[in-house]
Amino acid sequence: MERLLITSRQNPNLSALCKLDSRKGRDSACRFRMDGWKLVREAVARGVKIECVFVRRDVEAEWDELCRKDPAYDRIPVYLVEPGLFDRISDEKAPEGVIARACYIDNFSKSTIIDEDSFQKVLRDTNRGILFLDAVQNPENLGALIRSAAAFGVRDVVCGPDCADFYHPKLLRASMGTVFDRNLYAVQDLPGAIRARTRLGGRVFAAVPAGNAQTLGRMRTKKGDSVVIGNEGHGLSADVRDACTSGLTIPMDPGAESLNAAVAGGILLWELWGRGVGEESDKRQD
Repeated sequence: MERLLITSRQNPNLSALCKLDSRKGRDSACRFRMDGWKLVREAVARGVKIECVFVRRDVEAEWDELCRKDPAYDRIPVYLVEPGLFDRISDEKAPEGVIARACYIDNFSKSTIIDEDSFQKVLRDTNRGILFLDAVQNPENLGALIRSAAAFGVRDVVCGPDCADFYHPKLLRASMGTVFDRNLYAVQDLPGAIRARTRLGGRVFAAVPAGNAQTLGRMRTKKGDSVVIGNEGHGLSADVRDACTSGLTIPMDPGAESLNAAVAGGILLWELWGRGVGEESDKRQD
């Protein structure tokens, strides 16, 4: 297949790509961009529909090598871009030389309502833990939390209305591609989703810094326990806290005020679910 060389920022294909820098542009086109070899490889491996790739001309041989190893790459249309122009449009600080334009993903549900049947199936499976997120607006924190969820076998992530966009380039990069095979749900009524889960018998813990809460590491966990993590600066909303089974706090040195949301999430995910990865925890009850 002949490859077009792009030398101008006004090229229509390049202009369409750059419109995906904004959330409005992404939602209008139902497309998103991803920068870097790691994300492109993960997307291809997980069956994400890639419409085309923009390859910096000086790394074309690297793309050709991927095509030789896997026919899936050879089926993707390629636009070559002059190095100077490519580096100006790349989202990376040190551009690697590849950007992909891809279609929105089926397992990202951005308008779920509580009584929607597909979402109810997630809530009803109380043997499977859910990571709930309340107003996690930093896309890098959200991406890191999704990456931790993937590491500990958590498939379902439910976000309230004020969380970062699932397709934000910084979120995609922080997730290291794990975002492509998680089930991500954006709900307008996060407290309602949590209450629906608890009514079905699942426990949902509110991650809080202190106060009237159970202490992580000093409680017995159950299969299917869930947790909700809030905004790094403001924590959880009162409505979200009230909807939860109880609070849960990470013990810290008395002089420590708080943890980064992504770090706190990693600790909570490990304690609730990580101990069951590979073998059953002696603390976990079925």
